[in-house]
Amino acid sequence: MLTLIVCIYNLEKYIADLFDCFLKQTNQNFRIIVIDNSSTDKSLEIVKSYSKRLKIEIYNQEKRGVQYARQLGLSKVQTKYFCFVDGDDLIDINYVNCFLNLIKQHPKIKMFEVNYQNFNDGKKYKSTSYSLETEILKVDSGKNYSFFDYKGYYQGFLWNKCFSLDIAKNNNITFDEEVYIGEDGLFIDKYLQHIDKVVVNHSKLYLYRARKNSLIHSLTKSETLKKMSLSESKRIAYIDSFISPSCPTYYYWIRKKVMLYRRFYNILKKQKNDAMAEEYKQLAKNSLKQAVQETENFPKLRSSFLIKYVFFEMYFKTGF
Repeated sequence: MLTLIVCIYNLEKYIADLFDCFLKQTNQNFRIIVIDNSSTDKSLEIVKSYSKRLKIEIYNQEKRGVQYARQLGLSKVQTKYFCFVDGDDLIDINYVNCFLNLIKQHPKIKMFEVNYQNFNDGKKYKSTSYSLETEILKVDSGKNYSFFDYKGYYQGFLWNKCFSLDIAKNNNITFDEEVYIGEDGLFIDKYLQHIDKVVVNHSKLYLYRARKNSLIHSLTKSETLKKMSLSESKRIAYIDSFISPSCPTYYYWIRKKVMLYRRFYNILKKQKNDAMAEEYKQLAKNSLKQAVQETENFPKLRSSFLIKYVFFEMYFKTGF
């Protein structure tokens, strides 16, 4: 059996669509844990209307944010595997069945992933097809799986993955309440330190709804930008705390980190926060300098970093 954790806050416009998806699952061997973050609309009432047709546990909490809600949901899981599903998104009818099949087929692997597609709020999503095509990726094996995009889709989301409860609990993998945006990536970074393989099914079984009024689409607000900066800084600090030049993905991480710094630089410049923007620019330059110093025994790789460092102003402006 699989547990699906759903955190909700004022989603009366969308939550019924998701629970209709739960009803249509081809495999009903799952339970749902709902954490209501003190909704003031009819979200909770709508969820309760499905309680006779689905296995649902509902927990109410004071409004403390999605991180606290997810942690509470995780603490209530009793099955061996669990997933997080956002309350305003949708899932394909084969979402649960795919994960349960992968778990059965690969009993020694402790993380599973499906592909996803984006669709705009108010628009119809493209019909999906369920394929049995899967791929086993080694964690931290260079180009395969860690801090990068994989075959055109980003890996740093919670909702298209299935996790092992034993791995999460035995290694005290938790959510940081201070991390406001990018919390998915930090949880996954921690989880990846305790596994060596991931199974990916390339079927687009998770349907992400892009909403203009969602948290991630309000990044122009100064307070949100400040919290986003804190989130990414924590993630960078966490990865820097364990990754080393001997790690196969180390230099990919340097590139990724520089790109993150560049992204914040551009956002901050638009916000006319020139002082903080320059701090991120300097952090990017220092990261490249560090990479040049540490790749002395790898001439080809060193040349790549050295060119970017020497022509830093041009690369920082146009992209790495």
